[in-house]
Amino acid sequence: MKTKILITLLLFLSSNNILLSQIEEQTTPDNPEQVIENILENYVEKNDNADFSQITNDLLIILRNPININTATASELQSLFFLSSLEINNILKYVKYFGPVFTIYELQDIEGVTHTTLQNLQPFITFSETRKKTSSKKYLKQDLMIRTGRIIEQQKGYVKKESKSAFQGTPWQHYLRYTASYGKIQAGITAEKDPGEKFFKPPNKTRFDYYSGVIMAEKIGVLKKVIVGDYSLQFGQGLTFWSGMTFGKSFSQTSPKKYAPGLKPYHSAAEYGFMRGIASTIKFNKLEITTFFSKKAADGNIVFSEDSTGYHISSIQQTGYHRTENELEDQNSFKETILGSNISFNIKHFRIGTTFYLQKFDHEIIPSNTLSNKFKFHGKKNSAIGIDFAYNFPKGELYGELSHSKNGANALLIGSSLYLHSRCQLSMLYRNYSHNYQNIFSNAFAESSSNQNEKGFFTGMHLLLTSLITIDAYADFYKYPIFSFALSQPLTGREYAIRTIYSQFRSSKLYLQYSYEEKQIKASSETDAITPWQQKTKQKLRIHFEYHALECLKLQSRIEKSILTKNNTSKGILAYQDIIYKKEESPVAIYLRYAIFDTDDFFSRVYAYENDLLYRFSIPAFYYKGTRFYTMLKYEPNTKLDLWIKYAVTTYSNKTTISQGNSEISSNHKSSLFMQIKYKF
Repeated sequence: MKTKILITLLLFLSSNNILLSQIEEQTTPDNPEQVIENILENYVEKNDNADFSQITNDLLIILRNPININTATASELQSLFFLSSLEINNILKYVKYFGPVFTIYELQDIEGVTHTTLQNLQPFITFSETRKKTSSKKYLKQDLMIRTGRIIEQQKGYVKKESKSAFQGTPWQHYLRYTASYGKIQAGITAEKDPGEKFFKPPNKTRFDYYSGVIMAEKIGVLKKVIVGDYSLQFGQGLTFWSGMTFGKSFSQTSPKKYAPGLKPYHSAAEYGFMRGIASTIKFNKLEITTFFSKKAADGNIVFSEDSTGYHISSIQQTGYHRTENELEDQNSFKETILGSNISFNIKHFRIGTTFYLQKFDHEIIPSNTLSNKFKFHGKKNSAIGIDFAYNFPKGELYGELSHSKNGANALLIGSSLYLHSRCQLSMLYRNYSHNYQNIFSNAFAESSSNQNEKGFFTGMHLLLTSLITIDAYADFYKYPIFSFALSQPLTGREYAIRTIYSQFRSSKLYLQYSYEEKQIKASSETDAITPWQQKTKQKLRIHFEYHALECLKLQSRIEKSILTKNNTSKGILAYQDIIYKKEESPVAIYLRYAIFDTDDFFSRVYAYENDLLYRFSIPAFYYKGTRFYTMLKYEPNTKLDLWIKYAVTTYSNKTTISQGNSEISSNHKSSLFMQIKYKF
């Protein structure tokens, strides 16, 4: 296996030497959907289990209604989350002092704006000297998307025993999404059936397992936005209330500041973390007021009382799976009611806001009696209130948020970004989250999965050495002050990362990335008794190369090494080659990948983002020894119709079974097939 990887490396280097000698400036922009995937790939490192479909939806909306770069405001550019505050600041200054910009190439003159930024930015902006007036004509725009697919090999959960199988439904996954817009009105419905769930059979006799719907009106007088149905809310820095997707540490966010969009329609198939009800935002000059009400059923682990006359919830389920008898029993096992508001006041360089919400459950939440659950929320009611601010000054910005939960605990976050030079941005963030801070909707910057029992200091730097070379780096130091997960003492950790990028606009990109993480972990996970800790270090080194060999051909190559040290040292390596064919006038786009991996165990696994069907995301973990191949075909015969098909197979050379439990496959390979159709009318 290591010989194969070495051969792949040599081919990679030799082919790239040939290609580098032929580099020419390209004039045809990337496929916009491919640009979106390239952007999201940078956020995979710390978000491998995230659902990116809502983020993709937001970018596609901007794609259809590009931002006028000459009249854009800071808040409009902040909706393009891949832009750093330094880049936004320099773009606004350039347009203000030098006047309108008419081509993407003029933006190359802006200090601090990289070629990678220009490549990502191009599909989402337009050029005009004035804002376009809203046309009096209204058109009904509709999109319909249908997707289906499955894992081809049989999993243990589908094997019948005594005429019964663990998974109640079929292995097929089905997904339907319909959206429509007419003037200032938008509407949409999403439906999904996960693999193993029943489909048009009891309890889903006439339906999918999951439905989501929303109607939104916007920009009607003082009414900025009103939504009936499913929606998400994101305020401040996420410490008091942030539902839905958020990003953790990333090379694309060496500044950890969040740009909160407030109220948004929800179109994702993720079955947890959204609101269902009614919400609105009204705006009076500098003042914005958002009010919201939500009531919906949710999944939770049921624990019956001794006399079986009632039950409580030991934990809230977030998977959305309803495949087995136990999962079906937990489905919609309790109801959740939420109401609250956000008030924000904006003047030229300063914004301040306050957020409050009250949450009520119809069954009591009582986590299991373990040390690790000691400070988790117990009860039927919870609430939180917080205040956040942001202040922009000529050479940077200062921001923060303070939040207070019902039990009297506090959480604090304060950060700043300093523009040391037009080519250099320094970011810092301090966080202090009380060990008993209880807020399910707190989703601020943190090392752990919850904003609880954590203190830390993060610093990051974005440096543009030349118009072609960028350096991004960050360091994070953190500790858990109160014993966590039954440890005998507080834990500490630190993480360092650096990435150097060489990029030529629409021609080539080469980057070298290294990260080092050191933390203390529990020595044994087999008991909840107080146990000693042990030191764990993890290092990753990546070399990545992208090249547009022809206008229609893009090549991507990567080699990544992972080294984990705990009781002993385990290592892993991944190498892959991508070939992407997309000719501007051709209706066909082809995506190919061949990957080889060799790791000592699961702990030295390596993640890699894959191209996938629109609104679907694949971030497989590579571990043990084997290969992975996938091919994806997109066919776009006209501007209204898109057809997709993807086949992928992972083959292991040292395993005869894959996965475990109901997901176990009695084979050394695992393959999948997915198909999708999207129609605009």
